[in-house]
Amino acid sequence: FLAGVFLLVADEEAAFWLLAGVCRRVLPDYHTHLMTGLRVDTALFAEFLPRCLPALDSHFRELELPVEVFASQWFLCLFANVLPTPTLLRLWDSVLCGGGHTALIAAAMTLLARHEAALCATEDIAGVYATLAAHAPATFDSEAFALEMVTRLDGFDPAAVHRTQLLRTREERRLAQLRGVLEGTSLR
Repeated sequence: FLAGVFLLVADEEAAFWLLAGVCRRVLPDYHTHLMTGLRVDTALFAEFLPRCLPALDSHFRELELPVEVFASQWFLCLFANVLPTPTLLRLWDSVLCGGGHTALIAAAMTLLARHEAALCATEDIAGVYATLAAHAPATFDSEAFALEMVTRLDGFDPAAVHRTQLLRTREERRLAQLRGVLEGTSLR
């Protein structure tokens, strides 16, 4: 997904370097064998959901829907499989200009918040996926979506206390997982 979209906006060499930059610098450990960064970020998303959208989190718990499942699908391809191109490119601007995983979490929260009522009315996991599939592609106003991402983060965390904690927790978990991988190898 990523390379395909990069090829829409850049020539082959530039698309390659964009992909390399995302994989090495912007979202390290997402596109690796163990997907350490992705696993850490989806777990953090799952921890923040009850704080941002408690009713929706409660509904997802009733349905026994692990939010990490759809969050990992969104984060791994940076929403390329869900958002229309103008909104996707606006999100990618935010991700590539330093927002990284925080921008992905904000986008996921915004997408869920926009459709919270419809999602809370679903009766099963299939209904959640059908609702997301029906509503997410209609997110055409990229400026409004980007503004809502920032507003949602600032409204939830005006002093960036939780975001600072998110970064600290993310790095602690990422390092712990990497130490676990290195345990038992000669690379320790």
